[in-house]
Amino acid sequence: MADAYSVDPEALSDALERMTRFQQLSAALLQEIDSVVKNLHISWEGEGAAAHAQAHARWKHGATVMDEALKSLHRSGTDAHHNYTEAMKANQKMWS
Repeated sequence: MADAYSVDPEALSDALERMTRFQQLSAALLQEIDSVVKNLHISWEGEGAAAHAQAHARWKHGATVMDEALKSLHRSGTDAHHNYTEAMKANQKMWS
């Protein structure tokens, strides 16, 4: 027999809201970090500066990958919330 499965739409909605806030915060931080790095490299030259620029580019790429994954997860969560909510409404209507 399969285990019981349930979804808490309110908890899912809360998770989606937290995810949105995290995405907004991470975007703002990335923008701030990019500004600091850009200003840093105005006067910093040499091997260390080049290595730092490469490391920052890799980090920025990783942040972009994370953001895209969060967007995809958010879309899936939003769709799931809608589907579960509509199914609950249909079930309540059918049994009322």
